[in-house]
Amino acid sequence: MQRESALALLILVLSLVMPVNASPVLGSEYHMRGDTQWIVWLGAGENHRIPSGTLVPHYQFDSLSLEYDKLVSPRKSIGCELSFWEQASGNNNACSILGNYRNDFLVRDRFAAYYAAGIGVICLSDRVNGQATKVNFNERLSVGLRYPTDRNSNVFIEYRLCHASNAGIRRPNHGINASVVAIGYSWYL
Repeated sequence: MQRESALALLILVLSLVMPVNASPVLGSEYHMRGDTQWIVWLGAGENHRIPSGTLVPHYQFDSLSLEYDKLVSPRKSIGCELSFWEQASGNNNACSILGNYRNDFLVRDRFAAYYAAGIGVICLSDRVNGQATKVNFNERLSVGLRYPTDRNSNVFIEYRLCHASNAGIRRPNHGINASVVAIGYSWYL
């Protein structure tokens, strides 16, 4: 997936959703504990050197994810996400699986702000300089906005701070830290 096509898709989704978003309905008021939702995510990001000890070369990547969530209350969900990552310039790809938790902390008529956290495993197709293993632990913290499109679907925009490392199992283990901006579309079952 090229960066230009991901940006074009983001613009297309937002242009279709924004007029619909003018309705005052918030999807969460119709969904209760035990309801489930699927979310498809598209993301783009790049690694960075936070903390300063991270010595991994700079690269950009795109991601495609499928997430399954179960509501534990109208504002909280737990779930699982399967992601595929593609390096924008290069051939190092990855696959990850995360367990995650999401909590709406600010709910208004037309949107909900939330935070999320996840932990799992990521498997790289090739070793990265500064990282001794291809299989690593993967942690993620996120903040985002959820806009309902109707009673059974939402559009999400999310900032993700991701970290991958092998927890010192093998050296070197500089870790990979990355920022990702992702958009998602969900539907309730």
